[in-house]
Amino acid sequence: MIDTCDIVIDIHSTNTTDPGEESMLIVTKLDEATKNIIDTVAPPKVLVMEYKNQNALISSAKIGIGFEYGKNDHPQTLEWTIRDIKKILRHLEMLPTEQVGDFGQKTVYYRVFGTLPKTAGMEIDKAIQNYQLITKGQKIGTFEDKSMLAEQDFIPILFGENRYKDIFGFKGEEI
Repeated sequence: MIDTCDIVIDIHSTNTTDPGEESMLIVTKLDEATKNIIDTVAPPKVLVMEYKNQNALISSAKIGIGFEYGKNDHPQTLEWTIRDIKKILRHLEMLPTEQVGDFGQKTVYYRVFGTLPKTAGMEIDKAIQNYQLITKGQKIGTFEDKSMLAEQDFIPILFGENRYKDIFGFKGEEI
């Protein structure tokens, strides 16, 4: 049924950030129609998920937008998510036009191309921060008292010990 809809909006929360400069939209394709919606919202970040789960709600949509605006118990998460869904509905002429605020900054796009899988006993380096470049050969964690080194340059995205069951987070690059 999803592939018959003109647009699908998927609302998530993330426990890796508070709302603000780390708020992001997630898309699985970056065609002109999707870019139009992104430009309407003007979020701080957009993740283009090349590494994706085909079961993700937005994967089958003509235009699929996933909101990741912060922790679900943070008051601004709800406020900003509603504000930006209203922007989309106004753009689609489904709501009357009125002035609404935005983040007031340039959108940065990231291509997400992989993950850092978890292994039992593996500990991720606590110095790793989302959106801070990791270079090839940099220590990213330990496993059985041995340093684990990055096999390639990447930007950690949505990283956190308890974020996902099987991965520490995603690997990306700015585009």
